[in-house]
Amino acid sequence: MFDPYGIQDRVTGRATRALTRIIYERLEGSYDPNEGPTPKQVEDAIDGLIDDVLGAFKARLRDHV
Repeated sequence: MFDPYGIQDRVTGRATRALTRIIYERLEGSYDPNEGPTPKQVEDAIDGLIDDVLGAFKARLRDHV
């Protein structure tokens, strides 16, 4: 896609920062701040976020059908 103004990069960067912030909020208090979250904790947080988003999307579809 031709993107002379770099809009795609800005959207991607903003989305990445927003998702990272949400994931850290989900992980808050569940890991040692000196070591950081484990890969499994991060994976579980991402899976939970995806499940929540898909669940909300399905609920919205049911409301409109």
